[in-house]
Amino acid sequence: MNQLVNHRRARGFVLALAAAAVVALAPAYVVAQGDSPMETVRKTLSASNKIVTGTGDHNTKLAKLKELLRGFLDTDALGYKSIGKHIDGKTEAQKREFLDLFRELFIRTYVQRLLLFEAPDFE
Repeated sequence: MNQLVNHRRARGFVLALAAAAVVALAPAYVVAQGDSPMETVRKTLSASNKIVTGTGDHNTKLAKLKELLRGFLDTDALGYKSIGKHIDGKTEAQKREFLDLFRELFIRTYVQRLLLFEAPDFE
């Protein structure tokens, strides 16, 4: 039962992150790809599913998922939203360091959640 609850929480977490990512990056990505935000999410989640259910060890899948999501998630926008006014007055180097660390943490967390599913099927 506990595993089922964790699975549902993880799935909800992944879906919430996907929705947040679409809101944060949709205008730039849609112009670049010509797809609607919904189509962008569908393609990315389909590609994620293929990676998770495909061949390769855990580390190989992590690397592939990280690469896929780097172009999908606008982590700089998410980072700025998460830190809010606390970034005011920081140097450009400090801002860049925070945003780089935020990106790595966010993507690592997002990717780890995707690998919790044995055969993720998002609709």
